[in-house]
Amino acid sequence: MSVALLPELKLDNEFPEELHILFEPFTGKYACYNHNGVNGVASFATSEDATLFSTTLVSPISTLLTQCVTFDEARLIAQGRPMPIIALFYFENYALPPIATHYVK
Repeated sequence: MSVALLPELKLDNEFPEELHILFEPFTGKYACYNHNGVNGVASFATSEDATLFSTTLVSPISTLLTQCVTFDEARLIAQGRPMPIIALFYFENYALPPIATHYVK
């Protein structure tokens, strides 16, 4: 009996080990984004980009806080979000679309 070799699943772009996400401490919610019909938790290269996303694209009086997490922690956060959140997005620049998507569901 032979075993079929399955292709290895890889990310289109690498996520860095350290990510910055936005968290609302009063509600326990995280900043999310919809890209091409896919909903996911937004993660950023720098805390500055996360803050600019929060104040520019979410609300100028946003109560979101920046939280530094590892890729694995961000992945678990995205997995724990209710539907329709199915991915983790990575932005190198808050004003541009995400450069990487990691599906968690």
